[in-house]
Amino acid sequence: MKKIVSILFLVALFATNLIAQSTSPRWGSGPPTNDNTGRVLTYSYLPVAVTSTAVTVSPKTYNTTCVVATGTISPTITFTNTGAYAGDVVTIITTAAASNTVTLAGTQLHTASTYTLASGKQFVITFIYDGTNYNEVSRSQEQ
Repeated sequence: MKKIVSILFLVALFATNLIAQSTSPRWGSGPPTNDNTGRVLTYSYLPVAVTSTAVTVSPKTYNTTCVVATGTISPTITFTNTGAYAGDVVTIITTAAASNTVTLAGTQLHTASTYTLASGKQFVITFIYDGTNYNEVSRSQEQ
């Protein structure tokens, strides 16, 4: 009888180990045969000191926060999509030491726009990349 109980105990212990959680993701390890759900999410912070009217932002991570200190210059900010994936997010925070106008332009932006920033204020605008263009998601009021 003790042998039967011992055998049942070992079988139960073995069975519970078979249904333990796995350390590998359910969706696989990524492209090309699986979806991109398991892509490693990366974050970056890009401080940009504006020294001329042309500013290029090159986001290469899942979530990029770019702080643009415009000083007294009215810059034109353009994007490049080198290394970008669909779903990547870019947040631009602009600050000004003097009142100026910031222009968002370029072929990578779905809609170009302009906004005026007062001295000592900041403005936040967020974009998401759709695989071709950066599309505006939100923008703040001057803070």
